[in-house]
Amino acid sequence: MSNEVVEHTLALASIAGIREVPENRRLATLPRYFGPRMYGRAEGTIFNIASEMVRNYRGAYWHFYTRNSDALILVPSLGEPEDLFTIVNPGEGTEYRMHADAIGISVCLFAYSRLSFWCDRHGVSQDTQRFADLYHAVKDVACDHPQNQLILQLID
Repeated sequence: MSNEVVEHTLALASIAGIREVPENRRLATLPRYFGPRMYGRAEGTIFNIASEMVRNYRGAYWHFYTRNSDALILVPSLGEPEDLFTIVNPGEGTEYRMHADAIGISVCLFAYSRLSFWCDRHGVSQDTQRFADLYHAVKDVACDHPQNQLILQLID
């Protein structure tokens, strides 16, 4: 698997309302969606979950995609867009073969859920709601993705 930046012709890009964040707006994107207190923790959580779940993941350039200003999806640049990669459900050990964009959606869903519960345990109600809203917005995107059944099985 190559971790170099590749041109993406992903199924994700064909979903209504999905736009890739331009390079010149990347720095402002994470604080905008995750909040000024949480964007570092959120980014780290996403990368850590990818390391835990994606077989042979060793870091990557991540593309940022938004949908109608309510969903933020980070997609790792792994090989070619048509390549399949193995992602493992950490709770049950089941393996799924997905394209990089489906992996990005799945990792974001796990991260947003984890972050929502973390914020709730630490009494940060505004951020709890922020991550819960992101989770539901990304799950809506997942339902429109061609690999939706695999994504939904993985997060179930």
